[in-house]
Amino acid sequence: MFGSIENFSNNTALEDENNYQMTYEEICSFSSNLNLLISKRSLILALCSNTIESIVGYISFIKNKTVPILVDHSQPQDAILKLKKLYEPEFVWMPKQKLEYFQNFEIVYSFKNYILIDLKSTSKSNLNENLALLLTTSGSTGSPKLVRLTYKNLSSNAESIIDYLKISKKDIFVKYHDIPNKNFTGPF
Repeated sequence: MFGSIENFSNNTALEDENNYQMTYEEICSFSSNLNLLISKRSLILALCSNTIESIVGYISFIKNKTVPILVDHSQPQDAILKLKKLYEPEFVWMPKQKLEYFQNFEIVYSFKNYILIDLKSTSKSNLNENLALLLTTSGSTGSPKLVRLTYKNLSSNAESIIDYLKISKKDIFVKYHDIPNKNFTGPF
């Protein structure tokens, strides 16, 4: 899905509100470094925020065929720990300020304000090869449920967005702005 980003290597891919920029080449390099630490098909609890760190983590997980569980980083600690206990991920990708949630585990990678924690999980995930990511939803009972998305789902969704917005090869710059939305309860 992200295979062609190398073709735009020196183009700016992301820019944050502080004018920090990342090129596609830097994202690919970041992804390669992360890939050395995480086995394919590992399950990763990804605490998502509107930051470059969160975005490049997500891209890297999908590109490297690991499976993130996307969770809003502002979820209460007990909800995050419940997901950890229930799904037994091997790693957590999260903002540094959430370190207190996982104090007894090793930080194996750090990038700006995000860290990768190795949970030393004793159970290895046996994940379907088509599974790309898991999204949280409360379900009708209020207990955490996960929605499964395949690589084909993600690709079809991306193609639909490209068609609808009429995105072309010239439209390769993504300007990031943190726009607060108090009504949004999704994974980001």
